[in-house]
Amino acid sequence: MYCLGACACSPALELDGQVHARLTPERLRALVNACQEDAPC
Repeated sequence: MYCLGACACSPALELDGQVHARLTPERLRALVNACQEDAPC
């Protein structure tokens, strides 16, 4: 795992090559659900 360089915008994660910052529980659930519905992430 590499540094995302997003400490000031935490919590953050990288999903399918894209960094998502300032995640809330709701936004994280939405990202996971979208990943499951669409294509493999």
